[in-house]
Amino acid sequence: TSVSGKTFTLYNGPTYDPSYGGSLIFDSSSSQYAESTSFGSAMPHWSAEAWLYHLGETNITGGNSPAIITEIYNYTNINFTLGCTNDNYPNLQAGSFWYGSHGWAASAEGIHLTPGNFYQLVATWDGVDMKLYINGVLASSVYYGYGDARLGGAGIRLMRRWDGDNYWHGELAIVRMYDTALSPIAVTENFYANRKRFNL
Repeated sequence: TSVSGKTFTLYNGPTYDPSYGGSLIFDSSSSQYAESTSFGSAMPHWSAEAWLYHLGETNITGGNSPAIITEIYNYTNINFTLGCTNDNYPNLQAGSFWYGSHGWAASAEGIHLTPGNFYQLVATWDGVDMKLYINGVLASSVYYGYGDARLGGAGIRLMRRWDGDNYWHGELAIVRMYDTALSPIAVTENFYANRKRFNL
């Protein structure tokens, strides 16, 4: 089931680009990001999808662990995140954080994006494996078996780290959240349904 109906507040002036059907440009040097309230209840299994035009790792400010989509950390849990989880930037990862027990469950390190390209990025957690897909293809799957992800409840951010001033530099055209782990077939279907818009 798709999770919808969220209204985000834009901070520090992200701009609109009408190309490719429209996107919001987030300039990391200007600390631009978006924020909304949490969903209100945990998504034990989840998927986070972003269609991102990557503007370059060297232009990301604030140092380590910028995020594209994340729940805000408030000394409890992080239900979901898509970005970098490990303070060893640059990496693109999927992750959840369980406060006081397991810590991070995250996909593999060492995955990077090439600047100047649109990407479909999908992170999923099914209670067992943390997966990251790029353009409909599985890029990483790491087994954890921790069980259900947990709600933090402090809100949702786009293009900024969950608890600090680390900002992702790029354009967001589509953001989707699901309260289930999308299957590989569903991820691929989403890719093919939107790829022509972005000349992929």
